[in-house]
Amino acid sequence: STLPVGLPAAPSFLTIEHAMLEMLATHAPLPLVLEPLVRGYEALFPGLQCAVASVAANGTLPQHIAGSVLEHVCESLPIVDRHNTLLGQFDIGFAHSRLWDAEAQKTAKRIGHLAGLALAHEHSKQEAKAEQAAMQEAARHHRNILDNMLDGVITVNKHGLIESVNKSVCVIFGYDADEMLGINIAVLMPEPSTPESGHQARQLQSLHNSGSNYLVGKPRETMGQRKDGCIF
Repeated sequence: STLPVGLPAAPSFLTIEHAMLEMLATHAPLPLVLEPLVRGYEALFPGLQCAVASVAANGTLPQHIAGSVLEHVCESLPIVDRHNTLLGQFDIGFAHSRLWDAEAQKTAKRIGHLAGLALAHEHSKQEAKAEQAAMQEAARHHRNILDNMLDGVITVNKHGLIESVNKSVCVIFGYDADEMLGINIAVLMPEPSTPESGHQARQLQSLHNSGSNYLVGKPRETMGQRKDGCIF
């Protein structure tokens, strides 16, 4: 068998483990992470061939991930995570049963454990990607709802700085959305006749500090000022 770059002709188990963990640390694709394990095992035990396959789903056959393509699987060890959830299998093929001795079996279990770390890591990455995609889809759905409302909707932080606006706000005030993001909501209100600059920001800070929500769900009328200076 051809050994991966970096492995000596007769690798030790620690060498195999180090090569696999090094690939895992570089966020390499799963087949490349598993390659040092299967090729290293075959180098340790000439005459044995091995492969890592994913767990079967929906009645389908296990999917080959790394290693030799085996014509006949003589032994198959389950690959599980720390919660004992089945993730895949470590398949071994050989021409003579004498090759499947105690040392080969012991090392196969250790290889299976390392493969479990790699598969669990890959599952975690895929779950994180799926969660991120779901959050992005939910955000798009939320944005579509807001953008199709006739009422203007503005969200601000505790300092009174605008974090988001819907399309109706742009129509009402005459600004592009990008022009409003990050500015104080006071810009959308006319200058007070009395020196009360910063009143809205202080009120928002006070509500945030007190935890009060007395304004939530209650209508309140105030004056607004469009980009062209028109007050309404």
